[in-house]
Order: sequence, then C-alpha cells, then structure tokens
Amino acid sequence: GQTEPSSVLAMPPEQFVHADERVRFRERVLRQLQEGTELGPEEFRLIRPDQRTLVVEFLSVTLEYDGRPAVIGIVRDISFALHRGEVLG
Repeated sequence: GQTEPSSVLAMPPEQFVHADERVRFRERVLRQLQEGTELGPEEFRLIRPDQRTLVVEFLSVTLEYDGRPAVIGIVRDISFALHRGEVLG
C-alpha cells in the first residue's frame, strides 16, 4: 500500500472518490470554480489507498491560488457515525 503521505498528496483528489460518485464530485467542483459559489456539506464515498470505502462529509470553499480560482476541500469521515445510526444534518 501507499504509506508515504507525499505520494498520496501528489495524486488527484478525484482518484479517491468512489467511481459511482465521480461525476457528482466533478460537477460540484466545476460549479464552484465557474460560479464561485459556496456549497454546503455533501456526502461522498471515498476509496482509501488500502481499498477500504469510507463515507465522508465533504465541505469545499473557493479561493484564489497563483492568480487562478481553486477549490480546497475538507473531508470528515462519518462512516462510524452512520454505522451507529446517527443522523447527521
């Protein structure tokens, strides 16, 4: 498996999004880049480097990086909370 953080950080974030959710993920990021809109948290399934699936809450904001629009995301693993049956809102 990939154990070096630098090898994971060099990978495109979309690579970690579950194949069934990549289109929705791409659409979210493109919408933010094009419109500069701030969107609320959204759930996605991610695939870890060890191939385990996680359910995460993804929150992203638009900013400027090197003079160009960019999106930065914050990911919170909510798999355990969902497994316990907690309702997150």
